[in-house]
Amino acid sequence: MTPFTAAPTGHRRTVHARAPARTPVRLRPDPRAALTGLALAVPAGRGVDPDGRTGLAHMVEHLVLKEPRPGARPFPFVLNAFTTRDLTVYETVCAPEQSVGAVQRLLCVLSANPGASQTLLDTERRIVDVESGGAGGPLDRADSVMGAHRDRDAITPADLTAFHAVHYRPERAVLAVVGAVESDALVAASGLRPCEGRPSGERTARRGAPVRTGYRTPARTAGSRRLGPRFPGATPGTGWQPCSPPCSRLVTARC
Repeated sequence: MTPFTAAPTGHRRTVHARAPARTPVRLRPDPRAALTGLALAVPAGRGVDPDGRTGLAHMVEHLVLKEPRPGARPFPFVLNAFTTRDLTVYETVCAPEQSVGAVQRLLCVLSANPGASQTLLDTERRIVDVESGGAGGPLDRADSVMGAHRDRDAITPADLTAFHAVHYRPERAVLAVVGAVESDALVAASGLRPCEGRPSGERTARRGAPVRTGYRTPARTAGSRRLGPRFPGATPGTGWQPCSPPCSRLVTARC
């Protein structure tokens, strides 16, 4: 595998690319970073769970990570995920030389079949029951990300497959790659297609519109107010300092 190193000092241009299935990819090198961070955001969370199937988006998240792939080798990095009301995010941090495999693994999320195994569904249902505190537990509610116990029990493999087909369309997701990465080399090695110039359809801030502020921890780890629900510390007044100049924002641009 071709090794990738941090971009040269001063090279922090955001590179816009697109995966073969038309998933937008944003690459942001940081010469100070020693690791590569990747996150795939899918616009499907608790807010799109159908009536009587609360917790479906969260269950799809679990099953996508566990979907069996015949002959697949284990990846040398940890893939994690979380679900909010609006999004499901799959994320990992790896060494620069593992970034090609990490990109490919995250893009596989969009072609997975979470309803492939009834046995896996039964196993993950028990795991979510524990996470929610069991029937009648503090998170066993229809308005929670994990959903109500009775609704989880009603979820079928067909429900999982249908939800994934509707909400995990490749062109609706966004993959971000930041840190120690040589963008041009990663684009070429991963089979991505670079976008020439500014992507058409990119949203810009309107005059008078609020601008998201980037924050850093005292150790200068990049953070963002967007991540507040996931990382409660990512808010002013807890040691996080506003970036100066502000960090660039992740946009859902279309090439």
